Amino acid sequence: MLCSCPDNIYRGVCRKHVHAIEISKRMREAVQKEVPKTVIKQVDPTKCKYCDSPHINKKGTHTFKKGPVQQFKCRDYGKRFVHNLGFEKKQSSPEQIALAVDMVFSGLSSRKAAETLNKTGGDVSHMTVFRWAES
Repeated sequence: MLCSCPDNIYRGVCRKHVHAIEISKRMREAVQKEVPKTVIKQVDPTKCKYCDSPHINKKGTHTFKKGPVQQFKCRDYGKRFVHNLGFEKKQSSPEQIALAVDMVFSGLSSRKAAETLNKTGGDVSHMTVFRWAES
C-alpha cells in the first residue's frame, strides 16, 4: 500500500501508519470470514419466548418503576415471562433508558445524566446510566 506522506514520497520509507492500516484491513477480513452472520429471530408475542409454544395464558401483571407490564404463563413449559422487547430485565422505561444513553453519548457525564433523570421523576443511579451506555 502506498501513502501520500512526504516520507514515503521522497524517501520511499514505509511508515507506521501504513502498517497499521494494512493490519486493520487484514483483521477486518479475517473477522468477516470467521464470524458467522448473526440472525436475529423475530419475536412472536403470541408464543412462549422459551419453547415457542402457542399455548400461553395471560397471568396478571408485573409492576416495574415504569408501570405495569402484562405477564404470560406457558402451559407447556410452565414458566412465566413478559414480552419486553429489547428491554428485558430493565426496570426503567425504554424512554428513560434511551434519553440517558443519548445524554451520555452527547457528552454529559453519567452522574449528570442520572441527576437530570431523577429531576424528571426517574430513580436511577449514575452507575445504572453508565451500564446502560456501556451495553
